[in-house]
Amino acid sequence: MAFNLNKRSTIDVFSLQLRDPDTDELLFEDAAKKKPITVDIYGPGSAPYKNAVLALQNRQLKRGKKTMTAELLREEGTELLAAAIAGSSGNIEYNGEIVKTKEQWVELLSDSSLEWLRDQINTAQNDLSNFLPK
Repeated sequence: MAFNLNKRSTIDVFSLQLRDPDTDELLFEDAAKKKPITVDIYGPGSAPYKNAVLALQNRQLKRGKKTMTAELLREEGTELLAAAIAGSSGNIEYNGEIVKTKEQWVELLSDSSLEWLRDQINTAQNDLSNFLPK
C-alpha cells in the first residue's frame, strides 16, 4: 500500500484566537468567555493567498530594485498580511468601526501601537503546521 500524500494537503483557512499581549491569555468578547476573538487566516496553499503573493511580486517586478525602500517593504508586507485575512469572529473594533474590509485591516495592521496584533497574525500565517489537517 502506498502512502497517500493528499491526506496531508494543507487546509485553506486557520482560525487564530488572539491573545492578550500582556498576559498571553486568550481573548474573548464576553465575560463568560464563550465568544472567542479570532482572526481567520488564509494559508500558503490557498488561492486567495497565492493570488496576493503573485500580485505583490508583479508590482515589485514592475517597479524594479531601484525604488525599493524599507518603508515600501513594510507597506507591502502589511498589504500581503491583510490579504491573508479571511475574516474574524468577535467584533474587532478599531477607530470606532468593526473591522471587516481589507482596507480596514491594512489601517489596523499599520498601527505601530498594535504591533502585537500584527505579530500574532503574521506568526500564525507563517506557521505551516497551522494549515495541516488535524
